[in-house]
Amino acid sequence: MIKYFKIYFFIAFLFFFSVKAEECFNQSQLKIGLIENEFIDYKHYLYYELGKYASKKGIEFEINIVNNNPNEFDIIFGEHNELLKLNQNKINYPLDIEKFYKNNSIDILYNTFPLDLDTFLIVSRKDTKKINTIEEFSIYYDPLKYTMGMSLKSPFIFSKFISYNIDNNNYNFQEVYSESLLIHLKKIYKNLNKNILYSDFLEIMSSYENDENIFTLFSDGVLLNKNFNYKYFQLFPQSRYQWDKKDGIFNKRQNMTPYSYFGFSAYINNTKNIDFLCYLIKEDVRLDSFKKFNIQLSPLSDNEVSSISKNLPNKYIEILKKKKNYIMEDKITFNKSFYLDLIGNIIEEENLEKESDDFYLNN
Repeated sequence: MIKYFKIYFFIAFLFFFSVKAEECFNQSQLKIGLIENEFIDYKHYLYYELGKYASKKGIEFEINIVNNNPNEFDIIFGEHNELLKLNQNKINYPLDIEKFYKNNSIDILYNTFPLDLDTFLIVSRKDTKKINTIEEFSIYYDPLKYTMGMSLKSPFIFSKFISYNIDNNNYNFQEVYSESLLIHLKKIYKNLNKNILYSDFLEIMSSYENDENIFTLFSDGVLLNKNFNYKYFQLFPQSRYQWDKKDGIFNKRQNMTPYSYFGFSAYINNTKNIDFLCYLIKEDVRLDSFKKFNIQLSPLSDNEVSSISKNLPNKYIEILKKKKNYIMEDKITFNKSFYLDLIGNIIEEENLEKESDDFYLNN
């Protein structure tokens, strides 16, 4: 009898904890932290969603900026690369969360949960022809408008932009493939909108809405915002050649690759208030986040917009299907002095007589 009782108790014990692991917990007090960044302000979005959530659940919340005190918060929000600097721990999380990431083909190993997966687009307010390569883009010229509007304000965004263009996030600026990109960026810089070079996202958006540029560089999530008007978009054009490190040669590129990068994310310090993350990943909340908030929040995959896919361009759906297969890790962060030197190298308008095709042939 005692033997059967022990077996029963053991099964009940396992069942109890497995059920707990499947639940989305919340308590009466919720403490949210935010790691700020200089390019996009997420506070308005978080206050809005926290207000709706807290009213529904009948709880109190507070939100504060993280300042060397990460352990004081239940959940911390910020850019993925910043959250990875915090202690990464394996945790048990609810089945709702597990299913959400599995459906979007995203693997979660630790306690940082991406809510944003960006790839680079150039967007225009007028109909235009496709730009096939960065070589073609580097000589694009319009007598009335800037070729492109973009910001160099965030070193980390620019780091992503560099790795996107060299098919590599372990880059070395002494390597041939990096030097070729710098040549193209020097040429693009000549027709870049220099009035917004160090602007934040809202200023970039204002430039776009004022129709200052033929193209503006954005993350793909802007296309879902209900107030965003555009006539044309495409992936940022990459080089017509890819560097083959093994053979030490450039090969002709077959297709543009939508390399993608985790952006806005949640760091779970403890699971006692994980229910707020369960709330944020609900389909209606996610769709509202894409449509109502001008923060470039991008879907993790086409699965997230399946219910509204008939209202979206097929070209965008194809990007969403592909980008989840080309996720780049957040490995590179520029320090300030190196970043300034790099930008100075791009801005310096010397040696531009070196043509791209000659460069490839000579190397």
